[in-house]
Amino acid sequence: MVIAQTVRIRMTFFIFLNLLMAIACIWSLSRMAPAVQNIIHKNDRSIGICEKMFVLLIKVSNFKDENNNTSNDFEKLLEMASENITEENEGELIEQIRVYYKYALNGDIEALEKTVEKISSLSEINRKAINTADKVSKKFAVAGSWFVVFWAAGMFFLGMYYKRVFLKDIIYPYEEINAVLNANLTGDKFRRCSGHEAIDEINGIYSKINMILDKKSAGLESESDR
Repeated sequence: MVIAQTVRIRMTFFIFLNLLMAIACIWSLSRMAPAVQNIIHKNDRSIGICEKMFVLLIKVSNFKDENNNTSNDFEKLLEMASENITEENEGELIEQIRVYYKYALNGDIEALEKTVEKISSLSEINRKAINTADKVSKKFAVAGSWFVVFWAAGMFFLGMYYKRVFLKDIIYPYEEINAVLNANLTGDKFRRCSGHEAIDEINGIYSKINMILDKKSAGLESESDR
């Protein structure tokens, strides 16, 4: 039957859309969350490196005799920062720190101020990046939530439409045929299938049932006339 095939296609399409939404949501969340977490982790690591640089500068100011060890430690921190670049201008700031920090460790006040300024800028860039990543993730979360809401609303209305079609094309015709057959079995010879809103295929079935009932009724009348 064409109607059965149509119903199967519609139900398959409806299920496919729901599965597609579920897969899309899972995929987007699984891709977005790790990416944002990775950005935040790297920026947080850079901030931690900056804080360690400040600690070393304070250490040198208090203990002048540890300059050599501090210089080596500072250089290691710069290497770590160079390998952890995530934002624009970070590389430039790191190179500027590399230029000034040795003079700062040797007691050059102007170089110390420049070093502190560049480290502060490097730290601030990463703090802003973390805030930006956080805002972006929240925007995606809100957008994703609204997408799910609208999708669910669309699926609801589509489901209501399919329900209406299913009732009109399957349930109501079934009830009509069942009622007509029961009526004829209980002695109502004049009850026939009718339904102006039924599709052509159902109307064709109605016509065939009505023809069978008409023939049956005519046969019973001819027998009674005898």
